[in-house]
Amino acid sequence: FGEAAVETGPLVVPNFPGMSELHEILSKWRDSGARGSYLLTGERGIGKTTWLNQIRREDLEIQRIVLGRRVKNAADLCSRLSELLEVDAGPDAGPRELGRALYAGPQRVVVLDMAQHLFLANVGGYDAFSAFATLVNRTCNNVFWLCSMSAYAWRHLRAVRSDATVFRTRHHLVGWDEEQITALIRARCAASEVRFNYADLVVDRLEGVSVRSRLIESEEGYCRLLWDYSDG
Repeated sequence: FGEAAVETGPLVVPNFPGMSELHEILSKWRDSGARGSYLLTGERGIGKTTWLNQIRREDLEIQRIVLGRRVKNAADLCSRLSELLEVDAGPDAGPRELGRALYAGPQRVVVLDMAQHLFLANVGGYDAFSAFATLVNRTCNNVFWLCSMSAYAWRHLRAVRSDATVFRTRHHLVGWDEEQITALIRARCAASEVRFNYADLVVDRLEGVSVRSRLIESEEGYCRLLWDYSDG
């Protein structure tokens, strides 16, 4: 297995806090037509993409977008979203034109990963995010915008931009505890059919302590080391 975010299968460790609350929000939005926007934040590598990959609904169309590169301006934003969402908003469409096209289309959920690429912290670097905020406000009764952003980028954005309030709900992912890290390591070992032997990690032999107990302590110590290194 690689380091990419997982979606299904034995590598998935069922630890997705806030997921049930999101599904409740989605169901209420579907039935009421309320304003729908949600932001998932967390430190780099915390598992935001894996969390987003678990969102599945039989009753709602879900379209997924990964902003792998910086969005330069409003025109670039609308051009890319029109193409990725397969929406015909007309030539040189801006947020208003794209918004009308999305609002006239079917009800859908747009999962937008790496939303930190919507802005750059310099003069004129927030044009794309401003256009995105306008688009969300114009369409959120018919399009549920579910975005992820690094915690660092979010702290900066909310400090300098009033339109950061476009996200009506926010959930912050925190690090895993030692037990969850241990479950993750064991799931990976089982999937790869690798059996670890911690015997070489046992340095001190203690009287009255069985070998099995010392091996279990070594496994726990190893997982605790991983937790310390990754900060959860």
